Amino acid sequence: MKPAMIVLALALGLATAAHAGLKNTVGVTVDTVNHKAFGALGEARNSSDSIEAAGCQTSVVAGQSITALCFAIDANGVQVMCSSTDRRIVQVAESIGTDAAFSFSYDPKSGNCLTLLVFNASEFGPKQP
Repeated sequence: MKPAMIVLALALGLATAAHAGLKNTVGVTVDTVNHKAFGALGEARNSSDSIEAAGCQTSVVAGQSITALCFAIDANGVQVMCSSTDRRIVQVAESIGTDAAFSFSYDPKSGNCLTLLVFNASEFGPKQP
């Protein structure tokens, strides 16, 4: 066999041995004891139930502070939400990609968001139609 054919055969053999990347299919989780939630947007959209949902939005009224509102509803219908006018939390909320995942913690008495973490990573699946 010619050297070029050997290289081609090896390349084709290696190509068939490729593996898929890391996949995380956790969907939406709500922890009312520790006052936190996690949501993967694509996983919530693709869930087999019609209940799971998660998201954050930002809004502003003229003359007032920008507000971020985050929510999560798990497969059992347990839902939590929080809001914040803290500019850092608003900036993080605005960074959530269309197929990202995020988690937040909240104060159950005030409803304020205490933390917001965003995961724009390939391991979380994209939304399907």
